[in-house]
Amino acid sequence: MLGWIKLHRRLAESSIYHDSRLVHLWIHLLMKANHKPNKFLFNGEEITVKNGQLITGRKTLSAELKMPESKIQTGLKLFEKLHMIEQQTNSRNRLVSVVSWHTYQEGEQQTNNKRTANEQQTNTNKNEKNEKNEINNKDEFFEDLIIGALNRRGFLDIWKEFVVFRKEEKKVPLTERSAKMTLKKLSSFGLEGAIASLENSISAGYKGVFEPSGGSMPKKNYQQTNVDHLRELSKVDPMDLLEQNNQQAIGCQ
Repeated sequence: MLGWIKLHRRLAESSIYHDSRLVHLWIHLLMKANHKPNKFLFNGEEITVKNGQLITGRKTLSAELKMPESKIQTGLKLFEKLHMIEQQTNSRNRLVSVVSWHTYQEGEQQTNNKRTANEQQTNTNKNEKNEKNEINNKDEFFEDLIIGALNRRGFLDIWKEFVVFRKEEKKVPLTERSAKMTLKKLSSFGLEGAIASLENSISAGYKGVFEPSGGSMPKKNYQQTNVDHLRELSKVDPMDLLEQNNQQAIGCQ
């Protein structure tokens, strides 16, 4: 692999910056992206993969980075939510497009020569859109609800992964009410305990959060006849059940 890429200092201000695996994944995508158009097969058809695009897959990235597939999938979903990439997927691979590739990877002089009054207006519109996206992202991740000891970069990063995991993998997105209750429970674990609890839930596939010391974690050493049933129960977030019961009670009034 020849050549080089640029890294903008804005990366240090990104929410992914303090997660070394996410930074590794992001830099890898930049290095693997095309620097000039090439033709590849995608969905059984020959397509032109443009600058800033690459064809890859979750298994391929996992092997290249020595990183679990679950972390790759969660990272790509998070990049998509943060408007860092766009994806087109099929059963075998995916086409990844790095957003704003030309802004950060083309030479400054080349970019300046292409700039026109119309493009400046377009950039203004994009900036306004990005500001709106930042506000929407904060709302989507319930960042305004995170206060006190949990309002730290390390917790914010894993919390965003958990929100994406609940929505994309488990198909049970957090509501504002369930987010408040989940954060209240996590705050009782302390900062390190809260981070460990979220990491455990993501890696084990749990929708809920449990005390990492083991007090509230689901038990696995039961008789075989009850294992499957208990596993399903362990994945149910008690706060989701509470919210469902409240809604049922309201409906019966």
